[in-house]
Amino acid sequence: TDAWNKSVNTCLKYMNRFNPALNNSVKNVRLRCFGNMSVYREWIGTKLQRKRFSATFRPRSTNRPRNKAKECLWRDDKLRSKVKKYMIETKPYFGFCDACMASSQNLFPGS
Repeated sequence: TDAWNKSVNTCLKYMNRFNPALNNSVKNVRLRCFGNMSVYREWIGTKLQRKRFSATFRPRSTNRPRNKAKECLWRDDKLRSKVKKYMIETKPYFGFCDACMASSQNLFPGS
């Protein structure tokens, strides 16, 4: 196993919680995908019932600030392609998302 492979697997916690069989196992439930959280929040706001007591949404930072210039993945196109291919082929969540984003299941194509 290459060093990048071990590094990727170290970063992927709880990836065993997704199963693509969810898409067909519950009647009238279909998994969908979206690429833009802001657009999704706005859209879902029109579908859900409002809370009786609403609060202002405040994003909470959970990760340390990043400097992509110092991350090898963003400097090396070949490595980035290799990691993306590995994740799509070996992690069901990423395989589902990759296929979904190019399908009619994408809630907001082009956004």
